[in-house]
Amino acid sequence: GGGGGGGGGGGGDADDKGPDFLASILGETDGSDAKQRERRRAAAAADGDVVPFARLIVHPRFKNWTFKRAEYELRDAEPGTFVFRPSSKGANFLTITWRFWSRLFVHLTVVERERAPGAHLGAVLEIDGERYGDLNEIIARYMEPLNQLAEELMAHDKYREFADDKECNDWLRERREANPKLFPYCLRISRPKHVGRFLLSYLAGRSPRHEFITLTPGGYRFRGDVHPTVAALVNFFKRNWAQAVAQRRSGE
Repeated sequence: GGGGGGGGGGGGDADDKGPDFLASILGETDGSDAKQRERRRAAAAADGDVVPFARLIVHPRFKNWTFKRAEYELRDAEPGTFVFRPSSKGANFLTITWRFWSRLFVHLTVVERERAPGAHLGAVLEIDGERYGDLNEIIARYMEPLNQLAEELMAHDKYREFADDKECNDWLRERREANPKLFPYCLRISRPKHVGRFLLSYLAGRSPRHEFITLTPGGYRFRGDVHPTVAALVNFFKRNWAQAVAQRRSGE
């Protein structure tokens, strides 16, 4: 689970050389138009080829990496490994690149607020409206709990690995055909879409259904409520599974 902050990158590339080097490889000169220069820089950042806003942040988990390099460096790391890096959204943002599972990566946005003149990092860091004092607090109160929750869910006996919805649907139908009295369901990673979330998939009636489970530092958010453990989530589902089916039918 949540291992170290990713492999250290070698020196000697654009990520490590600062704005002057970036300006030279982008063809920026003192006489170039500022808007044109900004457009080129934004396009290069969007392609993942150039660090958009290199930062002077000293922390073992912070890397001046593009998203492409972050995914490359973490490709063989333990699931749960993550790094902080500059964000293409601007100088008042950071991104957390999180190796969620196998080659599935999640890029989380951190908003910086209240940065004092000359400071390298905002005094307040915000994720999904929750405020943190520094990178260490994000690690302790946000990333480590998310990794623990992911590990707990994937260790559950109802967890299954599927490449996509179709593979899961086939499994659910096969289970039902083998035992018509069975109520088949499973927990799984959402992929290839909505990476970073889980799904509770089940067959009630003729059509398989898939409902999102979102990891939050306080537990698993499912149907609008946060459940502290997988057992609590599954028990809630068993008691209330028909509720979502009835709501969907009434809305059809």
